[in-house]
Amino acid sequence: MDAKVSQPKKVRPPFSPVLRLSISRGGRRRSRGGTSGRSSSNGRERGKKLPPIEEESWSHQSWNDGTPWLVIGDFNELLWSFEKEGGAPWNPRRCHYLKNFVDSNNLLDIGYNGARFTWYRKEFGNFVIKERLDMGLINDDWLLLWPNSCITHLSLITSDHCRLLFNSSPILEKKKKSFEFESFWADDVECLPLVQQNWNTASLLPSQSLWHQNLSSCQTQLIKWSHEHFSKNRDLIKECLKELNSDLLGSSPNNERREDLSIQLGSLWSIEEKIWQQKSRISWLQSGDKNTRFFHLTTFHRRQRNQILKIANDSGTWIVGEKAIRLEFETHFQHVFTSTGPRDWGDSMSVITPLVSLEMNQNLMAPFTLEDVKTAAFQMGALKSPGPDGFPGPFYHKFWEVVQRVLFETSQDFRNGWASVPPPSLSLVLRNNGLPCPH
Repeated sequence: MDAKVSQPKKVRPPFSPVLRLSISRGGRRRSRGGTSGRSSSNGRERGKKLPPIEEESWSHQSWNDGTPWLVIGDFNELLWSFEKEGGAPWNPRRCHYLKNFVDSNNLLDIGYNGARFTWYRKEFGNFVIKERLDMGLINDDWLLLWPNSCITHLSLITSDHCRLLFNSSPILEKKKKSFEFESFWADDVECLPLVQQNWNTASLLPSQSLWHQNLSSCQTQLIKWSHEHFSKNRDLIKECLKELNSDLLGSSPNNERREDLSIQLGSLWSIEEKIWQQKSRISWLQSGDKNTRFFHLTTFHRRQRNQILKIANDSGTWIVGEKAIRLEFETHFQHVFTSTGPRDWGDSMSVITPLVSLEMNQNLMAPFTLEDVKTAAFQMGALKSPGPDGFPGPFYHKFWEVVQRVLFETSQDFRNGWASVPPPSLSLVLRNNGLPCPH
């Protein structure tokens, strides 16, 4: 779909790959399709009280019927103050018809790739007002079916509005899934013996090399063990539900078998919930209340927000493709954090009064204890994103008695200058103890 849309269109996905549009234009709603008011060409000043007919057209847009919805087009309204540049300041006390519409229907702004604004007012050859009036809104049911939906702002041609290019299923580069320790593994009785078997503490290797070796060994065995025990979790859920329904419809229900299946199904659902809770990075809501759908949607919301399909470099050229975008980010931040100025600060430092006393400095430089390392390790967020090694906080929390010796010795070696660049997990431990980490 590559076309400029002048009125919002509500798209309802049928049970076929064809999308049917139902459109109403201005005034009262005449069909199942919705309207967000008149197009921007009518010259109405945004923020003024709407006529009764237009205000009624906003209030009638209520589509919370469990159906996936996409609403896309020119809304002639702003969601946020930063979506406008130039002209009269955005009035925070005005009636926010679009914001109320989005909130009341639980819609999500898809976001965009490309230029920040979609409508431009030009005077004497210069753009004096820029606003984002054209957008796409979806509900949770749409997001579950098409989680990668995206919109691209295309260039202006003859209209004062950018064209919107909507894609429900963009082609994304396939990449190998990186390892990540699943928090629910630690609850299984077989996990602790597996970690103990693959965590070597008696090697003559340097502590840092031993830590790397142990993590690699645990990763290999955990992947193999997880594939054998949990790879068919969703299939088992379907089988349990199917058998429960069959038993319920049978002439002689087996109550004992139904009870066993219910217990097994509860365990499988609990695993599925914990998987999606970890993916969602939600820590304020505890698992156990059947919040799998919430965690599922939160994960897709986060991925939608973090998705980058193209970026503009310093020269204004658009960069597309995951590898090219990653290289552009690396180049940009290498330039930002590269110093080219003088490094001699002697004259400047001589006029600065020291604030750290000798006693304070001795406390800062004092050797840390095992308890200090444990405190720092347990400050790592349980459901935060792990480092490149894939082992988040729960791994060190659950198996502290197994891993503590190697972690403590590696921390000491690095502090004393006997270890080189530490693994990512150690970097956080050192920062929490006030120790410098190499760049």
